[in-house]
Amino acid sequence: MRTTKTVPSFRRPRKRTPGDKYAFHLTPEEGYGERDENYIMDLDKNMFMHNNVLMDMVKVGAQLMMQTSDGRPIAGIVREIGDNHVKMDFNHDMAGKHLHFSGEILDVRESTDEDFGAGGCAGCGGSCDGGCEGCK
Repeated sequence: MRTTKTVPSFRRPRKRTPGDKYAFHLTPEEGYGERDENYIMDLDKNMFMHNNVLMDMVKVGAQLMMQTSDGRPIAGIVREIGDNHVKMDFNHDMAGKHLHFSGEILDVRESTDEDFGAGGCAGCGGSCDGGCEGCK
């Protein structure tokens, strides 16, 4: 399923100095995994109705935030709107893709606690997986 976590390959320690150039390739397994047909689901269209009208935000291609059965937030893409269902795809957009990265190091410095808090919830270093309930 979709995740907001950083791909582990980006967290590999690398000794770099300003001016270094890099390029690397990630297979789907090293990146966001293979696409999984089990993450494509037909959901009851009534979940997306308000006063018997389909909500405006529900359009093919739209990304919608939803919740898993245990309350965790999850993003999905509307793939199809049928008479009685909405087909949602909860695979990450990059799942199943080979990823290529290249760049140049402009500056190198030690990380700070602030660097890790910026991507997640204040105080937890982003380890709350986007839920933030334990961070408040």
